[in-house]
Amino acid sequence: MNILRIIANIADDIQHMAFPNVCASCSTVVLSNEKAICSRCLLTLPFSFYYDDKNNALAKSFWGRVNLEFAVAHFIFKKDTIIQHLLHSIKYDNRKDAAVISGILIGKELKNLKAFADVDYIFPIPLHPAKKIKRGYNQSLYICNGISEITGVETTETFLVRVKDTSTQTKKKRYERWENMEYGFEIVDAELLKNKHILLVDDVVTTGATIEACSLQLQKIEGIKLSVASIAHAK
Repeated sequence: MNILRIIANIADDIQHMAFPNVCASCSTVVLSNEKAICSRCLLTLPFSFYYDDKNNALAKSFWGRVNLEFAVAHFIFKKDTIIQHLLHSIKYDNRKDAAVISGILIGKELKNLKAFADVDYIFPIPLHPAKKIKRGYNQSLYICNGISEITGVETTETFLVRVKDTSTQTKKKRYERWENMEYGFEIVDAELLKNKHILLVDDVVTTGATIEACSLQLQKIEGIKLSVASIAHAK
């Protein structure tokens, strides 16, 4: 058995040398025991500490806008740093593996969060079908898959759909972002979501306009509870 394991490890190392993977955050080649994000980046990326603070900066940004059970982000977004590179790689460079790993990191923290215990479903923020075809995938779905892998809570795209093909939010101001997202989402089979706790997941939250637009639709459902998780929060 040990010999087989040694042979398998050698084969993995040979494959790794032939097809080296690079870190989605800093672009250096990752070691054979690392996945998508190198150990150095995992130690230096700006952790948020939001999980320990119910009234963290992300949660406060939704006060008076959306009623949330909790809101967390794993990292703090900083422009022109490795966290921006990581998010760009996940969103535009087909780094689904990094999205899943990021979800796993979030899931490990959520498992220890009391408020997460009664979450029924995990919803990725949906892309419009036209944008999904153009990009090839929804990065939020892969983040959700990572969270589900750790927590066992089901990820589903069934209930929340995007019906408005919005322009990019990147250079828009806060009100423009909200105006861009208004009426952008619809709920399917709302009856099945009565009295459920939903975790909404996105890659990065800036003004929160997208989360707010989704939430305002979902909060029409009787007894529903909503929470938010993301890889990063841009203060």
